[in-house]
Formats: sequence, C-alpha cells, structure tokens
Amino acid sequence: MKSRAWMLQYGITMLLAMLLGTVLANVPLFKDTAVGRVKAAEIVLFLAYGGTLVIGWVCGRALATTIPDEWRGLAPFRDLIVPVTTFLVLILGYPVATLVCGPLLGQGGKSVYNWMFVVAIVASGLWIIVNWFTKCASQVAAMSDSRHSRRNAA
Repeated sequence: MKSRAWMLQYGITMLLAMLLGTVLANVPLFKDTAVGRVKAAEIVLFLAYGGTLVIGWVCGRALATTIPDEWRGLAPFRDLIVPVTTFLVLILGYPVATLVCGPLLGQGGKSVYNWMFVVAIVASGLWIIVNWFTKCASQVAAMSDSRHSRRNAA
C-alpha cells in the first residue's frame, strides 16, 4: 500500500508539471513573448519538463534509499537505481535544455554543448556498468542461490 501512495505522490506531481507546462506554452501570450531569442513558451516548457526530470531523479533517489516492502525484489538492484535514473534524465534532459540553450548557442557553442552531454551520458552509462559489476551482480547471484536452495529443500 505504501508503494501505491508513493507512486501517486511522485507520478501525479510529474504529470501535473508536464501538463501545466504544455498548456501554458500553448497560450498565445507565451508564444508571442520573447526574451532575446528565447520565447516565453520555451522557457515555460524548459521549467516544466526540467522540473519533471528533477522530480523523476529525486524519485529514483528516494526509491534507492527506501524500497517499499511490496518491491523487495528490487533490493539487489538498489545500487543501479540512481545511475539508471541519472542516465535517463541526461538522455531526456538534452532536448529539454536545448529549449533554452539552443537559441543562445553559436556553432562552436553548440558543439561544446553536445559534447558535454555526450561525455555525461557515457559517464553515467559507465557508472551503471561499474555498479552492476562491483555491487549488484553478486547480490543477484546470492539471491538466486538462496531461492534455488529453498526450492531444493522443499
């Protein structure tokens, strides 16, 4: 039951942020108003989608620290939750950050911006692999062995 309340808390917050941002970005006032080369609609979408990604990352962090009893099967994968969440946030965050940064970057700036995301995404992918190898694989194997032992005993 705790997991359902937990999912509702984070899920509805993320849904509301995205919905409100999308609605506001489609209001003519936001489409027609600009700060330099960045439209207010793009800023609103950046804040809404960026906020959703931050909430999603915080949700992953909370899940990694306190896995609900109903999701005990995730326990061996606890050390993968934050790296996987970070990986997903970086991949989804690239187009979100581009909403505001894209119009402000020249050709050289766009290349540096792209490489920053490439390096961050590859680093988070490596983080996933290292955590799997050093922490999770042995826990999954131990869990599998204990289940196998219980089946043979019965």
